[in-house]
Amino acid sequence: MLFQLSNRTYLMLLLLVAALSALVGLVFAGPAVRAHSTGAANYTHEWSMNEPDLSMTRGNMGGMSNSKIPSRMQNAANQWNNAPNTHGADAPPITVDSTVHSQPHQIYSVCSLPLDHEIWLFTGPRPLGALVAETVECRVFGTIVLSNVNFNGNLNWGYNLKSVASNQYHFASALTHEVGHALGFEGHWSAGLTRCTTSPRETMCNHEPLGTIWMRNLEEHDEHAYDAAYQ
Repeated sequence: MLFQLSNRTYLMLLLLVAALSALVGLVFAGPAVRAHSTGAANYTHEWSMNEPDLSMTRGNMGGMSNSKIPSRMQNAANQWNNAPNTHGADAPPITVDSTVHSQPHQIYSVCSLPLDHEIWLFTGPRPLGALVAETVECRVFGTIVLSNVNFNGNLNWGYNLKSVASNQYHFASALTHEVGHALGFEGHWSAGLTRCTTSPRETMCNHEPLGTIWMRNLEEHDEHAYDAAYQ
C-alpha cells in the first residue's frame, strides 16, 4: 500500500534524516585524537599561518659575539622547521640572516614600528638577573608579528654544538628553547615531567642545567605540541 505525503511532512522527514546522519557522523567519526594535543594550549598566540617570510637575525650580541653563532642559529631554525607535520601544520618556515644588524626594536612595554616579522637575537640593555635569556613577543590582534630574544651577556657561554664545559651554558640549547617561545610557546613543560629530569630533555622544559647540551634538539612533547598548535 502506498502512502502519499504532504510537502510539509516530506520536508520534515528530510530534515530529520539529515539531522540523524550528522549525529551518526559525529558519533562514529568523532574528533581526531592527537598525541600530546593538550600541549597546543601552551601556544596561546601564534604567527600567522600565511606568514611568508619569518627571518631570524641578530643585533648587538656584545661580549657574546662568536663566529659559531650563525651555525647555531641555523641549527635552531632547522629543529623547528623540521618538526613532524603529521596534521597538516602550516607553521611559518624560519630563514636565517647571519648578518649583524643594528640594535633591534625594544618592545618590552610597547610595540615599535616597523614591525619586521622577525625573530631578533641580542643582548641587553634590559638586565636579566639570573635568567639565561628572555623572549618578548609583539602582537597585533593576538597574532605575533615580532619576537625579541634577549640573552644574558653576563653568563659564561659555550658555542660548540655537541659539547660544553661544566661551567658554561650551552648557547645552542638556549637558542632552540627561546625560538620555541618566539614561535608562541608560553610557559614551560611541568617540572614534574619525567622528560624534564632526564636526558634527552624536552627543549621547552623550565631550566637549562649548567654544563649540559640536552635541550638543543626537539623531543617528543615539543614536536607534538608544535604540530598540534599550527594546523
